[in-house]
Amino acid sequence: MKNKELAEQVISRESLLKILNELIANNFNGKAHCLCYLDIDNFRVVNHGHGTKAGDLLLKEISNLILGVLGDEHSLAWIYGDCFIIYFKDCEIEKAKNIIRTIRNEIKEYRLRWEKEILVVSASFGVIQLDKNLLADAPSMLLLAEEACNVVKLKGGDGVEAVAGAELSSIIKKQREEAKWVSRINNAFEEDRFLLYYQPIVSLNPAVKERHFEFLIRMINHEGELVSPNLFLNTAEKYELGVKIDSWVVKTAFSWMEAYSDLISENMSWGINLSGQSLANKEFLDLVLEQFERKNIHHAKVYFEITETAAITNLENAIRFIDVIHGKGGKVALDDFGSGLSSFAYLKNLPVDYIKIDGLFIKNILEDDIDLSLVKAIRDIAISMGKQTIAEFVESEGIKTMLEEINIDFAQGYEISRPLPLADYEEYSMQEASIG
Repeated sequence: MKNKELAEQVISRESLLKILNELIANNFNGKAHCLCYLDIDNFRVVNHGHGTKAGDLLLKEISNLILGVLGDEHSLAWIYGDCFIIYFKDCEIEKAKNIIRTIRNEIKEYRLRWEKEILVVSASFGVIQLDKNLLADAPSMLLLAEEACNVVKLKGGDGVEAVAGAELSSIIKKQREEAKWVSRINNAFEEDRFLLYYQPIVSLNPAVKERHFEFLIRMINHEGELVSPNLFLNTAEKYELGVKIDSWVVKTAFSWMEAYSDLISENMSWGINLSGQSLANKEFLDLVLEQFERKNIHHAKVYFEITETAAITNLENAIRFIDVIHGKGGKVALDDFGSGLSSFAYLKNLPVDYIKIDGLFIKNILEDDIDLSLVKAIRDIAISMGKQTIAEFVESEGIKTMLEEINIDFAQGYEISRPLPLADYEEYSMQEASIG
């Protein structure tokens, strides 16, 4: 979908930024204005389930519907995908909210007639007020509105979130902290302060000798201390550094596997985590295939982990990536399975080899019957589809024993082993050999 394919009145992101920059230069003309970030909740269901032509028609009709409510007084900009931003000129936030509620109701009542089906959608809205007290540049304003919309999405969508005053200041503070992390990540690359750890994954069936290990990235700060990946990976993906990190991991991991090939036995495979951005990047896939050839690594020795969220968000790209890896003899694991609302529905379309069950279900299976039932259901679906299961967050002997009883295939977690420096793997391998 291109901006020109929408209604003529829909402006581009660049045009909106120009308007905002002029507002900032003129000190907002001494008035209040508003930005509303709009995300169509069910767009992927339409786009993936009924095709891109249905998705494009939906975007056109929704944009016309919004323009019909806005009239000539305000502006609608298409950002990308199913995301729009409404610019409310000379408008206080309460007035903007009233208009947004009208748009929200119009979208809920709208029906897309496609072939023999009637499709229903809803939308999430995040609105912020712009005035002289908002100390942010134009791109940051768009991100602030998106943050407000994300609050609605986390609550399940189909709502309106207005952010102003102290709450808006808190979001700005968060964005500035994220910007610092972007600099820290780039500096760590420049100063060679990333390294790899690994975590063993063991079979819960004594008759199965298959072993897995997961590569894990770590950052070292200027004081020489380890930085938790939770502090930088989400920010890296948000600011489009995911491919850069994944590329580093692939190159470093493959170089290590080449150098220590004598320590990698026939029954072993090593997992590499991928971001959603890497799934959608053809050059990254080319890099992966090139590394297999250049380092002479057998494809069966490496499997790739993609999160359920990344797979669903990039469904077509995920399937394409999986098909290419399978075509070379490699394997793919679906990570954090069960975290999404449509997990089982999407699983039918994802030809993965392993299902890694979200650790939030695993850690409470001894006390929570519902979590135990969910894990059993995932196991049953996996068996019926010919896939193997890996349980994350296995943190006690009791949990491990329960997983063995219900026939989960593999376990990963502190009860098995904490993440360990890859530099120490040779010692670990020798200890395992002596035990064996």
